[in-house]
Amino acid sequence: MKIGIIPENLVERLALALGLVPAPAFEAWFSFMLARAIMAGTKLGLFEALATGPLTGAEVADRCGTDRRATGKLLNALVGAGCVNVKD
Repeated sequence: MKIGIIPENLVERLALALGLVPAPAFEAWFSFMLARAIMAGTKLGLFEALATGPLTGAEVADRCGTDRRATGKLLNALVGAGCVNVKD
């Protein structure tokens, strides 16, 4: 996965193209946040719980002994980063 800034409108596209956005700072921050999410998932045992097969967020939380809401948010971040997949 490539981490980067994705402009959503013309003004953002122009600001990015003209170098008015501190892109390296944003990319470093996003990389740091992704690393922290992966470390949290590892420390809490989320990846081990999911290694047994597909689970709901609530099932992952129950297996890991974590808060369901917080686990759901962490799983959403990991899905967005491409670290885990959602199965319909």
